[in-house]
Amino acid sequence: MNETSEFHQEPVNGEVGGAPASSEQKQALISEEINRRQFLTTMLGLTGSVIGLSLAVPLTGYALSPAMVKEKTEFVPVGSVTDFKAGEPIKVNYSFRKKDGWVDTEVKKTAWVVKKDDNNITVFSPNCTHLGCGYVWDAPSKQFKCPCHGAVFSMEGEVVAGPPPRPLDRFETKVADGKLLIGKLLEGEG
Repeated sequence: MNETSEFHQEPVNGEVGGAPASSEQKQALISEEINRRQFLTTMLGLTGSVIGLSLAVPLTGYALSPAMVKEKTEFVPVGSVTDFKAGEPIKVNYSFRKKDGWVDTEVKKTAWVVKKDDNNITVFSPNCTHLGCGYVWDAPSKQFKCPCHGAVFSMEGEVVAGPPPRPLDRFETKVADGKLLIGKLLEGEG
């Protein structure tokens, strides 16, 4: 071997530079190895945490966002205030656009409009509060009657007879520019 060339030999069994390593040198080698291991373990843990958080934050937002969104009440026109006569309930058909994801559909529904005067109009859901059957207006008795189970309601929507647990459900209403608008359905209180 050439004497001018440098020869570098790795420590073998605790030898440093070909000579047995002292206990301090052995401790330094072990400490260096543990520090490297701890560093790699810590970095791997941090990387996993960053990846986990980057997935958890959007998923949590997706899960909680419906609870944070305030429900907006859309009012739908059902007719002109002059179309309705005081003391004569009228069944009206109305429609509105409903957007569900990418699907935009036209929904057709009915409601019962009861007008006492221009400032006092009530709009009822067309379904009986017992089992959801459709009811009709009986003009001679001036009552709403459900043919399914014998439910009877007054013109104000109150239960007169039969098994319904509560009065008729009613819509939020407002009048704008001479038109009657209905909003969210409110459960009848009884």
